Amino acid sequence: NISTTDSVVLNLTATPQGGAARSLIKNLTIPATETFTFDTEKLVLSTGDTLTATADVDGRLEVTVSSFRVS
Repeated sequence: NISTTDSVVLNLTATPQGGAARSLIKNLTIPATETFTFDTEKLVLSTGDTLTATADVDGRLEVTVSSFRVS
């Protein structure tokens, strides 16, 4: 949360190509200036799958996703 004064509520979903969205994180409150790390779970995504992060307030949340390709 890059805000210095306000909390942000995060929702994170994964959607397989052509499938229904699945909630990974729902209504997680992140206090001002805090960082949330979601690094113990591993997701395997296929081509066309998507991750979507939304916040209740625009412009106050930065999201970083790291990945690697297995071939």
